[in-house]
Amino acid sequence: MSIYDERQSRQALIVWMYSNKKVKQLQKYGFVYYVSRKMKYAVLYTDVSEADHIQKNLEKLHFVRQVDVSPRQAMATDYATAFDAYAADLMAKKDSDDNDRLNERYA
Repeated sequence: MSIYDERQSRQALIVWMYSNKKVKQLQKYGFVYYVSRKMKYAVLYTDVSEADHIQKNLEKLHFVRQVDVSPRQAMATDYATAFDAYAADLMAKKDSDDNDRLNERYA
């Protein structure tokens, strides 16, 4: 079993910068996933256990404006249950519409 078999729990940090010139320095804090040159931010992935410590260190850098924790982990990503509930609502609505049409036709 290798180290790549286990999924690592990662935390995304959004780093807002004053300037994009020092983006390369962010690589020593984690994996730089995306950099927006126009909006001057970067998405950085770190281990969950080190996220708070790294966030505090990043906020001390002179080119960093703000560091936000990504809300992605808090979001529900199980869409199967949401789809089932939506499909059940559609079927209930369709059945009630069919019953209304029958009642209007034969009333």
